[in-house]
Amino acid sequence: MKTLRRQWVRNEADCQGFTLLELSLVLVVLGILANMFIQPAGSQVEIARQQRTDHILDTVEQALVGFAVAHARLPCPADWQGPAIEKTTCGSNNNYGLLPAITLGLPGARDARGALLDGWNQPIHYAVSAADHPSRGLVGASDFTTSNDLREVGMGELASELEICATSVAGDCPVDRLLANQVPVIFFSKGKPVEDSEIEQENTDGDHVFVSHPYSQAVQSRFDDRVRWIPENILMFRLLQAGVVP
Repeated sequence: MKTLRRQWVRNEADCQGFTLLELSLVLVVLGILANMFIQPAGSQVEIARQQRTDHILDTVEQALVGFAVAHARLPCPADWQGPAIEKTTCGSNNNYGLLPAITLGLPGARDARGALLDGWNQPIHYAVSAADHPSRGLVGASDFTTSNDLREVGMGELASELEICATSVAGDCPVDRLLANQVPVIFFSKGKPVEDSEIEQENTDGDHVFVSHPYSQAVQSRFDDRVRWIPENILMFRLLQAGVVP
């Protein structure tokens, strides 16, 4: 009997030791599983913000086309300081700024300036061509933002200076990297509010070249800007359909 009791006590001790080891292993496994699920959850949040931003940009595009049909021109940008109402004029030195969301009457989340916010609660950026035909339309004013200049200059003579490039450049975009030229209007989200990579800086350096690039989180080539533009041919086709231009 004593032998059996000693054996039972020994087995009980062995069982307790095994249970602690098992508990430790379970905790390790749970930690691994938690890490596996946390990262996809973060990715899902990022995807949701991208999708929300894309929807906002779709609405912006519709509003810009509607404004052009109603006013025979595109709106000027708003000042960065706000409010998000278009400037009275915009030339080569002030054709980039906030999307004039108040002027366009867009719904959505706003900041104190009235700027329309993207999925990361950052303002939507906006650039419009400052091209001015030397002899047609109102000379000294942008063809794309001056009433009736689109009609008077004519489809064959309108020529925007804005370009969309596949990479950041100094000066004009090389032909082999050019995605679109003669772009009358560009609007975009800057994505996640972190320090811009070199390629992302191209979209805020104030020149006539903008970059559209595949999404990347690589340190040297990070890019999460979501860039949209309305090609000149599509804009003019919409205006032709509406009878704004002959």
